Amino acid sequence: MTIVQVLDALDFGDGVSKDVINKYSLLKEMGYETEIYSKWVHENVKEYRKDIRNLRLKSNDILIHHFSGECHSLDEILSQNCKKVLVYHNITPEKFFEEDSNSNHCSIGETQLKQIYKNYDFFLADSQFNADSLYNLGVDKQVDVLPILIEFKAFDHYIQNKILSKKEKLFLFVGRVAENKKHEDIIDIFEYYYSNIDCNSKLVFVGNTEYSKEYHMNLLDKISKLKAKENIIFTGKVDDSIVYNYYANADVFICMSEHEGFCIPLLESMYCGVPTLAYDSSAIGSTMGDSGILVYKKDYKKIAKLIHVILENEKINKSIVDAQLKWVDKFKKENIRNEIVILIKKWSGVN
Repeated sequence: MTIVQVLDALDFGDGVSKDVINKYSLLKEMGYETEIYSKWVHENVKEYRKDIRNLRLKSNDILIHHFSGECHSLDEILSQNCKKVLVYHNITPEKFFEEDSNSNHCSIGETQLKQIYKNYDFFLADSQFNADSLYNLGVDKQVDVLPILIEFKAFDHYIQNKILSKKEKLFLFVGRVAENKKHEDIIDIFEYYYSNIDCNSKLVFVGNTEYSKEYHMNLLDKISKLKAKENIIFTGKVDDSIVYNYYANADVFICMSEHEGFCIPLLESMYCGVPTLAYDSSAIGSTMGDSGILVYKKDYKKIAKLIHVILENEKINKSIVDAQLKWVDKFKKENIRNEIVILIKKWSGVN
């Protein structure tokens, strides 16, 4: 039996791709035969991938299809004579985007999913929010939930070597620049903090700026009119080492996104000991659990003042970080390994 994960594009720095690679590594560690097939691949991760045009599976193999938008490999996937598992990472609703390729990618993906889901034997989601989305689409079989697998140990070196004496407070958000992420709300929070509380601070957005170029340009135009304009930075897509270093040295992580199927950066931030604040939308609440700071209204003045209290009060800061670290333990590899064993037995028909 070979366990094969398939997806359209195995990318570098992308959340779904990281999950696929991390689960591939864990499956190999557990002793399973496992492979990754995709239509496209980024140069940085090509060592993990095989070309989906060469996909030929046996009846006792398990195909795990990661679905997060329009799929260009359906013929290769659906023609395989084996057990098929659909893993749903959710699709950002097209309402967040202008009429462009991103909105088309989302709407076509939803249409495809409604047409093909009956071809799958089992269903998996990385959050209850995503599971409920599948049920709403018409799936009438059980949808199991298995969280995204994060390789937390990759952060340890950077945490141990964090800068202990900094001149500036570092506000951080990690994620592609896309309309649903609501970067403008984070900018409003930071502008108030910078202008009214502490100008010795900076805001860094780490993530791909090429996904929605017009949105990025609109953000830059907004920033150009602000007092804090020199202290707001977009890094673009960068190597993991740079991302990890920002996490390790951040003072607060802010997420104002209005649609997330899981939101990996929340847990990465928590693991790095950074007070993590997020707006309660979509899967955010379940990913945050009973830790971090969840806000229910986007009052940027109140949020900025709240952040100031957290940054200045060592006792409050520590209590938040301690609760976050306790919560993150639930997502560590050992726990996910046990869940994977149960799922593979179910998919393979072994009791």
